[in-house]
Amino acid sequence: MIKIHKSTLVIIIIMMLFSYPFLTKASNKDTIHVVSHKKVLVKTNPAKGYDTFTKWCVFPKSDIRYRKVILTATLQCPDSLHCGEWDYVDHIYLRRQGGVNKDSKDIEIARTISPYGYRFPADWSFSWDVDVTDFSSLLRDSVEIEFNHSGYESNKDRGWLITLDFAVIEGTPAMEALSVQKLWEGNFPFGDTVMSINEHLLPIKFKVPTNANVARLRILQTGHGMDHTEDCAEFCAKTRKIFLDNNLKDEKKIWKSCGDNPLYPQAGTWIYNRAGWCPGSMVVPDQYDFNVKAGEEHTLKLEMQEYRNPTNSTADYVINAYLIFYKDNSLENDVVIDEIMSPSTADFWNRINPICYNPVVKVTNKGKNIVTSIKFKHGIHEEAMKVYLWNGNLETGKQTTIVLKGELPALSKTGTYTVEAVKVNGKDDAYPKDNKLSSVYKTVPVYDTTLVLYLRTNNDTVQTSYFLANANGDTLYSRKVNNLKINTFYADTFRLKQGCYTLKVEDAGGDGLDFWANPEGGYGYVRLADGKGKLIKAFNSDFGNDIIHQFRVQAGASLAYEDVTPIVNIFPIRNPGIFKMDIFMNDVKDIEIAIINPDKAIVFELKTKNFKSGMLPFDLTHLPDATYTITVKAGDKTITRKMKIKKD
Repeated sequence: MIKIHKSTLVIIIIMMLFSYPFLTKASNKDTIHVVSHKKVLVKTNPAKGYDTFTKWCVFPKSDIRYRKVILTATLQCPDSLHCGEWDYVDHIYLRRQGGVNKDSKDIEIARTISPYGYRFPADWSFSWDVDVTDFSSLLRDSVEIEFNHSGYESNKDRGWLITLDFAVIEGTPAMEALSVQKLWEGNFPFGDTVMSINEHLLPIKFKVPTNANVARLRILQTGHGMDHTEDCAEFCAKTRKIFLDNNLKDEKKIWKSCGDNPLYPQAGTWIYNRAGWCPGSMVVPDQYDFNVKAGEEHTLKLEMQEYRNPTNSTADYVINAYLIFYKDNSLENDVVIDEIMSPSTADFWNRINPICYNPVVKVTNKGKNIVTSIKFKHGIHEEAMKVYLWNGNLETGKQTTIVLKGELPALSKTGTYTVEAVKVNGKDDAYPKDNKLSSVYKTVPVYDTTLVLYLRTNNDTVQTSYFLANANGDTLYSRKVNNLKINTFYADTFRLKQGCYTLKVEDAGGDGLDFWANPEGGYGYVRLADGKGKLIKAFNSDFGNDIIHQFRVQAGASLAYEDVTPIVNIFPIRNPGIFKMDIFMNDVKDIEIAIINPDKAIVFELKTKNFKSGMLPFDLTHLPDATYTITVKAGDKTITRKMKIKKD
């Protein structure tokens, strides 16, 4: 019998009572939501460079089997503060498990990077998901979860609200997680001329425990810091190799493209590609499965590309790697529909939504057999479901993205989209409970048959192109790279038949048509207007890689104009006091412009009569460096923007 001291028992009871409201059944009867952090205020500690925010929560007991565990991390701006300004590394740790007197396990189950959020509006929020099923053997009973926020920025006027929600999906696990073994942990210096990073990343031997026949290597690795040689490790792409018993199992560059970041635009250098991460993102873990036998001994080795920097680099790779031992798949034909990418209202898929044709889903093979065919039924709730047959080659444990070709029916507002895998390799799925998934179907805008694309190019027109395609994939209109002049306004008229269409504008440089850190690149924009030139849709010029916009065309459609005028854009948004203001309105109006300093005093005013659109130049170099508020009033509409004057 285990004896518990009274004081400890009181702490545990209080802890469990406090956590109880956060263990609730979701609308899905097989899902339990465990919320460790609910809108917890997070700030930096500049004195230490990090601060910790720990909370206890209660997961189901060991008699409840887990099919999957998904962690959703949500950031919000605090009610009375700005969002944080910098891209700092945030670790989510599983500390103690089972009680306050237990030893800390110090296992990093997830890693996020905060966005450049200082200019986000007060009601901003964003959510990311990550699969943490690998740690399901530890997510039991009382668990201490820590959010570790790094950084040195001010903690007086900015911060975040963090919510961590674990969706525990009950059911038979595809593979039963048995235990977790730590491998490499910490910050490993990169570029040191005295001691190579590989002298720190020593090979690790492990012994396969009883009942295990799969060993999964799970790695979180991101590069940070900069030198004066190759901007390592944050901005250099270096190769990592993984060996099992001296046999090469994987080789990849630690690198991530950021121009397609769904969280955009941000105030900082959000488009710059980085070593395994992007500002405002969840770090995606790398996973590798090895077939093993109980009692065997093996050696794992992680090896980085050699790199030496004679300028005393402070760069490093932050690596936390674990071995998760599993009992092998028990079912032969078993697929999981992991996620509906489109149609979806999830934050992460905002770039490719809403849609009116070709839904996209993610599917994983959890069975023993290679999957060569999947028969899907999909469609809008209470509508006739369509059948789609996918053919391919999906190996055990692998995930693929599948496009379910076909047009979706028109709805007046929103509906429910449902997809189901009804046959796998021509047979019934061995575990059908996770073969069906639904999402919110938000209708696309409906336009009349004549549209006008307003495209103003910047100085980097060799990077810009666009195409307009129908639901069959036929390109109807386009302008290719090198087919545009610099700083030129184009008005291309589209005459379309009834149906669904995709407009895609691409920037080969990955910095859109307006990026604050590249003022030499100039300013441009993309807008859609009706046949009379009235604005329908204005796209943000700071879009990174591309703009993807699906819409439906119907003759005589009564347009629901998505954007109100005036449109007001400042270029450059950060400047020495010399800038331009792009203003567009559907009708001629008198406008009033006011520039307000941080003390809320008006430092500049301009009134212009009979204005419709154009670029207004300003020279306010006499004003001190600061962040200014700009208001533009036209009729009964007032638009507010922020601008930073910095002269150095």
